[in-house]
Amino acid sequence: MVDRGRGTRAPDDAEESRGRNLAHSATGTPAALTVAAGLTRLARVNRALTAGRGILRKFGTAGIGTAAVSPAAGRWETGAPLAAAKRHSARILLVGLIMPAAAFAATDVSALQRHYAWPPSADHPDSNGGRYWDWRPDRASAADDTPLVDLRRLNEPVAGRGGWVHREGDKLYLGNGKPVRFWGVNSTGNAPLPELVELARALARRGVNLVRIHGGASKSLLDFRNGRLEAVNRAVIDQMHKAVVAARQAGIYTFVSNSFFIIEMKVRASYELEGYTQAWLDAHPQQQVPFGLVFLNDRLRRAFQGWLHEFVTAPNPYDNQRTPLAQDRSVAVIELLNEDNLFFFTFKPESWPEEQQVLAGRKFHAWLAEKHHAAPDGNADATVRRVVAGWDAPLPGDNLDARTVALANASQMGTAKSARRMAEQIEFLAHVQRDFHAEMTALLRQAGFGGLVSPSNWTTAHPPLLLDLEHETYRQGDLIDRHAYFSPAIAQEKLKHRIGVGDTFLGFSTLVHPSVSPTNVRQVAGYPSALSEFAWVNLNAAGVEAPLMTAAYLSLVDFDMPIWFALGTKLWSESLAKWTVGRPGVLGQFPGAALLFRRGDVAEAPVVVREGRTPGAIYRREPARIMPPRGFDSTRDDPALHRTRGEPGSGAIDPLAMMVGKVEVGFDRDEDEIAPRLAECIDRANTRVRSATGELMTNWGAGLMTINTPRSQGAAGFLRANGRIELRDVALESENGFGALLVIALDDRPLASSEEILVQVGAIDRPTGFTTEPVKLAWNGGDYVGHQIRSTGRMPWQVQRVQGRVTFNGMAARFISATALDEQLRAHALMTASTTGADVTVPLPEESMYLLVRLKPRRAE
Repeated sequence: MVDRGRGTRAPDDAEESRGRNLAHSATGTPAALTVAAGLTRLARVNRALTAGRGILRKFGTAGIGTAAVSPAAGRWETGAPLAAAKRHSARILLVGLIMPAAAFAATDVSALQRHYAWPPSADHPDSNGGRYWDWRPDRASAADDTPLVDLRRLNEPVAGRGGWVHREGDKLYLGNGKPVRFWGVNSTGNAPLPELVELARALARRGVNLVRIHGGASKSLLDFRNGRLEAVNRAVIDQMHKAVVAARQAGIYTFVSNSFFIIEMKVRASYELEGYTQAWLDAHPQQQVPFGLVFLNDRLRRAFQGWLHEFVTAPNPYDNQRTPLAQDRSVAVIELLNEDNLFFFTFKPESWPEEQQVLAGRKFHAWLAEKHHAAPDGNADATVRRVVAGWDAPLPGDNLDARTVALANASQMGTAKSARRMAEQIEFLAHVQRDFHAEMTALLRQAGFGGLVSPSNWTTAHPPLLLDLEHETYRQGDLIDRHAYFSPAIAQEKLKHRIGVGDTFLGFSTLVHPSVSPTNVRQVAGYPSALSEFAWVNLNAAGVEAPLMTAAYLSLVDFDMPIWFALGTKLWSESLAKWTVGRPGVLGQFPGAALLFRRGDVAEAPVVVREGRTPGAIYRREPARIMPPRGFDSTRDDPALHRTRGEPGSGAIDPLAMMVGKVEVGFDRDEDEIAPRLAECIDRANTRVRSATGELMTNWGAGLMTINTPRSQGAAGFLRANGRIELRDVALESENGFGALLVIALDDRPLASSEEILVQVGAIDRPTGFTTEPVKLAWNGGDYVGHQIRSTGRMPWQVQRVQGRVTFNGMAARFISATALDEQLRAHALMTASTTGADVTVPLPEESMYLLVRLKPRRAE
């Protein structure tokens, strides 16, 4: 065997080169598939589906607009309405569009292993060796310290100076009326003000215009050191005040989290919450976090109101005007709750003291009485007895004499056969959650807050059944938020938040299974969207695909806020952490990706699917037909739950529709609308999905994504195996097995006439001395060869040396120079170009991720 630590060609090279020949079986079988017999809803296709006028229409308040795709030209044409499909309990056949969940379960193990971004070596440890160079962003410059690329210009001089960030329908606008998208990061904000100011400047230079402050010394406004439930944690308020001031100076808006993170709270007897006596707490050490209780317990809810009010009205001592958060126009978003709701697995009333179960049961009883009241009943008790008599067997906690109707846990909401009871409970809990969000939103408005309110961000125990209801309750605020991660299964963990010796993992790319990419989103019609925690979970070498994929595909669907998780208070991570983005392969690619996303280089696609989901249908537990991936990291999700790719639900619409154009859900009617020619953009036979705009293409058989717009052109994935990649104005070639390349105009002109172009290189990165050995892993129904960590390594980060070139078509006569930039985007070394006819070719620098190309103005034709 070849020793990979000596800088020689790796033994996996030949295997990687076969990537383009893989069969499409890795993502599902192309076929006209019938919906499973168990469907409770059928799509009845509108006559327009076969009308022959290929249409795709955009949704508006007055109905459906026009625009449709011509596969040959890659453009959308005007035409007739989208196909409407009503839901009924029968069967249907839709060619290449409607698929049973089983179609997404198949996994070709050999195909995945050929598509590892970082394949395990055959029989010996793998380490970095001479194929990597040291990433040292703190190194001194030999010349001018001025960065040659600085995206601070994209931000306002001072965030919020023009007024509040606000929404108009599903679009976001700055106070000066300009439309805006936010490219954000999570940070703790837990550092002295000068350090936060420096961090904000560095982030702004790389294209960041939003920071979510989350975590730090404490994650709750409740002061755990105090025995009073009303005690507010002043350190959290101080942390937020500093962070807002620091970000504002760099033109960066703040997304305020930290108001309440339930997992950090443990009830104390001194809080005087009913049933939480010291004796009960001592007897139930694992049940002291009151998940879901803030919605249903009046005392805890009032305490929450007090914390939130003090949080947003306290004067800011770091601001010259002492402006509180509720009146600070650089605060774009205030979040009410982080990762708590009434529909996730954590909702377990049986984990509360009996007194709390009874109190919640009485609320359910009162709600039933009010909803079903009829004159013949005589009183509320008679009403509830009449309703409950129509249910299946009672639950143990039911006690109608005491006016208590028990609540089932979240797991039972998806699995229990008692349809009538579960429908009533789900509707009741939605009412409770909706009312809570409305009440707290009103509190913020009364305090003077004019920005966006994000009620919460959590998922549900059964997303196809309940996630839409979770998001429907968010409409009491302004933003529909959730969290999304891609994790290739870390199978063994000593500590869930860390990566350590002995941990095992796989390392494959979402480009092999594009339906599981966290960039696949389904938005609520009429509302802006956020991913307030978003990442490719470490350690996965394929994470280098993430920035370009995110910028491209979230631009396509006009997404508003991807917020990467996470940074601490330093730009570059100083250790290998599971959720850090402060590494060269991710944060190092921010400049080009952020510019592409914020500038809107990828044309916005029209709506290709609009699923209709009335609240009544959700209460009855009728499943959604298209859903985004679950998006959990492996510390919080059972890998077995991933066996249905993209959580499509029964009779699902192909989840790859989310890579074609916008996919929305509306709550006004129980009817789907689907672009009649959507299936023509999804070519499963040839393992390709093309965007409705024609500018994006993913080939999962070859493990490659390309972007081809006038101002931005690039590729991510298995670059060497795909040879020369010809795009509109450039051609890309790379000897690196896996990576990303982006060529983007810095001067807002099309590349063909640009005078300043950034070539950005994404390459695999690892800590110095990071070492693994091959290990067999069982995951998702297959057996794999994965990695077992022998050493987590040390700093600095190391980046794989790059070998490749970019050719600029027809630009030889205009070429001036190509300068490799260092880690701080400063001049590092001049590169020598070569010409062939009218084309100019520039080699990619081996030890740099940035190349600045300057050209003369193009002469008028």
